[in-house]
Amino acid sequence: MTNRKHVIVFLALALVLLVSACGSPASSTGSQAPLQVLQKSLTAMQQLKAVHISMKLTSNGDWGRSSKSSTAQPFSVSATASGDEVRPDKSMLHLSVGQGYNVAEITLGKQLYVQNSKGQW
Repeated sequence: MTNRKHVIVFLALALVLLVSACGSPASSTGSQAPLQVLQKSLTAMQQLKAVHISMKLTSNGDWGRSSKSSTAQPFSVSATASGDEVRPDKSMLHLSVGQGYNVAEITLGKQLYVQNSKGQW
Protein backbone atom coordinates (compact mmCIF):
# COMPACT_ATOMS: atom_id res chain seq x y z
CA MET A 1 0.00 0.00 0.00
CA THR A 2 1.51 3.31 -0.98
CA ASN A 3 1.81 6.34 1.25
CA ARG A 4 -0.89 8.12 -0.77
CA LYS A 5 -3.32 5.31 -0.05
CA HIS A 6 -2.46 5.54 3.67
CA VAL A 7 -3.30 9.23 3.67
CA ILE A 8 -6.53 8.75 1.73
CA VAL A 9 -7.63 5.87 3.98
CA PHE A 10 -6.82 7.91 7.10
CA LEU A 11 -8.73 10.95 5.82
CA ALA A 12 -11.70 8.83 4.75
CA LEU A 13 -11.79 7.14 8.16
CA ALA A 14 -11.64 10.50 9.95
CA LEU A 15 -14.46 11.78 7.78
CA VAL A 16 -16.59 8.68 8.42
CA LEU A 17 -16.09 9.12 12.16
CA LEU A 18 -17.03 12.79 11.90
CA VAL A 19 -20.16 12.01 9.90
CA SER A 20 -21.20 9.20 12.24
CA ALA A 21 -20.84 11.54 15.22
CA CYS A 22 -23.35 13.89 13.61
CA GLY A 23 -26.16 11.32 13.87
CA SER A 24 -28.89 10.76 11.31
CA PRO A 25 -29.62 13.40 8.69
CA ALA A 26 -31.94 16.19 9.81
CA SER A 27 -35.40 16.47 8.33
CA SER A 28 -34.99 20.15 7.46
CA THR A 29 -34.63 21.26 3.86
CA GLY A 30 -31.07 21.57 2.63
CA SER A 31 -29.49 18.92 4.87
CA GLN A 32 -27.32 16.30 3.21
CA ALA A 33 -27.27 12.55 3.71
CA PRO A 34 -23.96 11.12 4.98
CA LEU A 35 -23.29 9.53 1.58
CA GLN A 36 -23.59 12.92 -0.13
CA VAL A 37 -21.16 14.44 2.36
CA LEU A 38 -18.67 11.63 1.71
CA GLN A 39 -18.98 11.99 -2.05
CA LYS A 40 -18.45 15.75 -1.92
CA SER A 41 -15.52 15.27 0.43
CA LEU A 42 -13.88 12.75 -1.90
CA THR A 43 -14.28 15.16 -4.82
CA ALA A 44 -12.75 17.99 -2.78
CA MET A 45 -9.85 15.81 -1.55
CA GLN A 46 -8.98 14.84 -5.13
CA GLN A 47 -8.28 18.53 -5.81
CA LEU A 48 -5.74 18.84 -2.99
CA LYS A 49 -2.13 19.49 -3.95
CA ALA A 50 -0.68 18.78 -0.50
CA VAL A 51 -1.84 17.04 2.67
CA HIS A 52 -0.47 16.98 6.23
CA ILE A 53 -1.43 14.25 8.67
CA SER A 54 -0.91 14.01 12.39
CA MET A 55 -2.16 11.05 14.40
CA LYS A 56 -1.90 9.85 17.98
CA LEU A 57 -3.19 6.46 19.12
CA THR A 58 -3.31 4.97 22.59
CA SER A 59 -4.85 1.59 23.27
CA ASN A 60 -5.12 -0.32 26.53
CA GLY A 61 -6.32 -3.87 26.96
CA ASP A 62 -5.41 -7.28 28.20
CA TRP A 63 -4.18 -10.49 26.65
CA GLY A 64 -6.81 -12.51 28.45
CA ARG A 65 -6.35 -15.51 30.63
CA SER A 66 -4.13 -18.40 29.70
CA SER A 67 -4.01 -22.02 30.79
CA LYS A 68 -1.07 -21.16 33.06
CA SER A 69 -2.53 -18.01 34.63
CA SER A 70 -5.99 -17.12 35.81
CA THR A 71 -5.34 -13.39 35.68
CA ALA A 72 -5.43 -11.20 32.60
CA GLN A 73 -2.17 -9.68 31.40
CA PRO A 74 -2.69 -5.95 30.75
CA PHE A 75 -0.92 -4.13 27.94
CA SER A 76 -0.76 -0.62 26.54
CA VAL A 77 0.23 0.49 23.05
CA SER A 78 0.82 4.03 21.92
CA ALA A 79 1.74 5.29 18.49
CA THR A 80 2.16 8.64 16.79
CA ALA A 81 2.51 9.45 13.13
CA SER A 82 2.98 12.63 11.17
CA GLY A 83 3.74 13.30 7.59
CA ASP A 84 3.16 15.25 4.45
CA GLU A 85 2.32 14.41 0.88
CA VAL A 86 2.74 16.63 -2.14
CA ARG A 87 1.13 15.51 -5.36
CA PRO A 88 1.94 13.86 -7.59
CA ASP A 89 4.75 11.77 -6.11
CA LYS A 90 6.41 13.09 -2.93
CA SER A 91 5.69 12.05 0.64
CA MET A 92 7.27 11.81 4.06
CA LEU A 93 6.02 9.90 7.11
CA HIS A 94 7.41 9.58 10.64
CA LEU A 95 6.05 6.77 12.83
CA SER A 96 6.77 6.12 16.50
CA VAL A 97 5.44 3.07 18.30
CA GLY A 98 5.91 2.72 22.03
CA GLN A 99 9.15 4.02 23.41
CA GLY A 100 11.98 3.30 21.08
CA TYR A 101 10.58 2.13 17.75
CA ASN A 102 10.84 5.00 15.30
CA VAL A 103 10.84 4.78 11.53
CA ALA A 104 10.61 7.31 8.75
CA GLU A 105 9.95 6.93 5.07
CA ILE A 106 10.32 9.27 2.16
CA THR A 107 9.04 8.67 -1.34
CA LEU A 108 10.28 10.61 -4.33
CA GLY A 109 8.71 9.36 -7.51
CA LYS A 110 9.16 5.59 -7.56
CA GLN A 111 12.01 5.68 -5.02
CA LEU A 112 11.28 4.72 -1.41
CA TYR A 113 13.73 5.58 1.37
CA VAL A 114 13.23 4.06 4.83
CA GLN A 115 15.03 5.11 8.00
CA ASN A 116 15.13 2.42 10.69
CA SER A 117 14.97 3.00 14.45
CA LYS A 118 18.78 3.25 14.56
CA GLY A 119 18.71 6.23 12.19
CA GLN A 120 20.11 4.29 9.23
CA TRP A 121 18.65 4.87 5.76
